Amino acid sequence: MRQAPGLAALLLPALLLITGCRGHRAPDTPEDSALAQATASGRQSLEFGRPKQAIDQYQKAYTLALARDDAQTIGDVGFNLAVAQLADDDVAGSLRTARRTRDALAARATAAPAELDLVQAAALHRLGRDREA
Repeated sequence: MRQAPGLAALLLPALLLITGCRGHRAPDTPEDSALAQATASGRQSLEFGRPKQAIDQYQKAYTLALARDDAQTIGDVGFNLAVAQLADDDVAGSLRTARRTRDALAARATAAPAELDLVQAAALHRLGRDREA
């Protein structure tokens, strides 16, 4: 008899779908080709089921976003990185990234995107910490 999929199994596809929708920068922010390339490569890697490569690319993009002090991009790429880590079963890494992204955004007086709550809840669920989720 087949077992019903867990919450995490249901949330991961939704998170991956949301990842494809994120990544829009503010209109007044100039283009950064290295940042755009790393983000696009991360998204493609995740779409092709290669989360380790996605993590590498999103980590590069996250570092570039921090250097630019671009809060919108920090939130977008931080979320994408956390999703990639969750897809790679690096649950602790995903939680660290979510926390680090929240801290970086708070330092810039910017609210964290709601999607970050979703990826954090999925990670906490995988750890059996549903009450915290």
